[in-house]
This record gives sequence, C-alpha cells and structure tokens, in this order.
Amino acid sequence: MGREERVRLMTPDKWRVMLSPVRADLSENLRSIGPCSIAEIAAMIGRRPDTLYRHVATLIRAGFVKPAGYRKNGRHVEQLIDATADDFMIDLGRHGDVDEGNEGVAATAAGFLKSAARTIVRASEARMLRLTPHDRNVTVLYEQSRLTPQKFKRVRELLFEAKRIMDECKGSPEGQLYMLVMAASPVPLGSRQRPRNKPAPHRTAGNRGLQQPKAARAPKRRDLRSGPRAEVAP
Repeated sequence: MGREERVRLMTPDKWRVMLSPVRADLSENLRSIGPCSIAEIAAMIGRRPDTLYRHVATLIRAGFVKPAGYRKNGRHVEQLIDATADDFMIDLGRHGDVDEGNEGVAATAAGFLKSAARTIVRASEARMLRLTPHDRNVTVLYEQSRLTPQKFKRVRELLFEAKRIMDECKGSPEGQLYMLVMAASPVPLGSRQRPRNKPAPHRTAGNRGLQQPKAARAPKRRDLRSGPRAEVAP
C-alpha cells in the first residue's frame, strides 16, 4: 500500500504529536528515504536507534508513520517503516478556535526552528558548512519589512515555490541532504498583551512593596530600506 499524496491536519491535538523536534526529524527524513529501518533513520538524524522506538510508536499511533514490511539483513530480519503520506500540512484555520490555532502555530514554529538550529550546529561541528563565495552551501536570512496583504501573498507563494523544489528532490539518491525551515509572521509592536483568561498576578504582602515593571515602549522604527542586510552566506 503506497502513501497518500497529502494529509491536512485540522485539529491541534493531532498536530501536537509532530511538535517534538525528534519526531519532526523522523517524519521528514522518512519522507525522503523511506521505507527504511530504524537503524537507517537513526544514522540519518544522528541519534541512537534505541532512543527512537518510543517516538516511532507514537507516530504510528497518530497515523504519521506505518509499518512497511520486513527486510533480511544478513542473519537478521529488520522491520521497515515509512511515512503514511508524501506531505503533511497544518491547517488549523478551519478549526474555529482562534486561541488554539494561534498556540498550535506558535508551538510548531518553536519545534521546527529548534530542529533547524540543532541541524546547523551539528553541521558546523562537523565542519560541513562551506562559506567561500564560489562554493557556499548554507543560507540564513532574517528580514523585517512592512507588507501589504498582496505583498505577503507574494512572499508566501515564493516560500511554497522553495518547498516545491524540495519536494521534487525527495527520494533522489543524488546530492547532499538539506534542511529548509521557513517562517513569516506579523510582528507585534508596543507593550505585550496579556493573554485572555489569564488574570494579572495577585499582589500579596510579600510582593506589595516591589516596584511593578513598566510597560515596554515600542522601539522607534527606522527606514529598513537603508539598513544592513541580515543575510549569512547567500
């Protein structure tokens, strides 16, 4: 039985299973090299096989991973696993709960960015990053700018174009394995808003004399067009 082309995840409970950086790495690498054994996927993501069994079991129960038969390897027989779909997409906008949707996206970004940071650190420690102008193999970008809805739509289209290029190469034995994590978010300005349904801390005798922190002022905006580029090895 083959994979589904795409699975949309429309409930936060379903998506939370993928918020672990380990399980995100497992699922994404299975999409590239599966079906494979746990030993093979462990070597791919730089972890010991015995640390992955519980994560694989969790992903199987949640429907992200499935058993994919057995393979003889010398005297041993290995169980193979595979991703259940070629692509998984979070789609909490249809769920209706704004708070849960916001929290789900925030937790997703935190998990994915943590996984990306870990991968870059590992690549740096392995001296894999090449930074010479003619042979660069890493790019890190940080940009802020005011966008109209139409401009943001264009940026989003370009991000998905990069995703399409990555998807076209999944399963190919040629080339170096790369990780791509992309995010674009509105930036809140001014003092932080206290989340709804979370009351202010109660003042007791122990903290009554403490000076309460003042609300942070919004930083002065500069002309971003004349500012430095926040780009590393484009």
